[in-house]
Amino acid sequence: MTTKADWPLLARAGAVLVACVLAYTSCGALMPGASSAVNQGVAGGAVKVVFIGTDLTKTASLTGFKNPDVGSPAAQVTALAKYINANGGIAGRRLDAVYEEYEASADSPSAETTLCSKITQDDKAFAVILTGQLQSNARPCYAQRKTLMLDATLIADDRSTFAALSPYLWTASFPEYDAFATSFLAVLKREGFSKAVSRPGWSPPTPPPTGRSTRRA
Repeated sequence: MTTKADWPLLARAGAVLVACVLAYTSCGALMPGASSAVNQGVAGGAVKVVFIGTDLTKTASLTGFKNPDVGSPAAQVTALAKYINANGGIAGRRLDAVYEEYEASADSPSAETTLCSKITQDDKAFAVILTGQLQSNARPCYAQRKTLMLDATLIADDRSTFAALSPYLWTASFPEYDAFATSFLAVLKREGFSKAVSRPGWSPPTPPPTGRSTRRA
């Protein structure tokens, strides 16, 4: 049983697992070098998916922010896997769910590389659920190792990022940044918020992996 506080995490994880089913059933057509990519993390009638839990407890104590109680993410992943496996699994295969805790206060490019290596080389995962991991080298690392990324963060990626990491980056949390920004500006204009602005511009919170600017005006 989950509490009200647990629901957002489970909802996000469940949404990206829908993407996992679609990606898994389509992977033969989507992935270059499909045979090696498909075989990793898919064996014995199971599909291995690693769920990353980003621990913000120490970060919150350092900054003074308070985190809401979300219960035990590891227990939630176990419950989610149990439910999925009792209802057909992933495209008929059992979900082999692995939970990895990531300490946010120690975040760095080297820490992201270490985490990526563990998940792709030690765990040999077919897919990874991202709940942060915002260093510029994180997503390219999984893509280079042909591991699906199911992004459950609360930050949108732009179109060039999806193009650079295709077909390994998937998200069910947000639309891609370019479409979101276009829609957002249209709503602001419709509601009268931008009457005094002739050429609005914006910039993404972090640069894409390619290092190219995505500023629009």
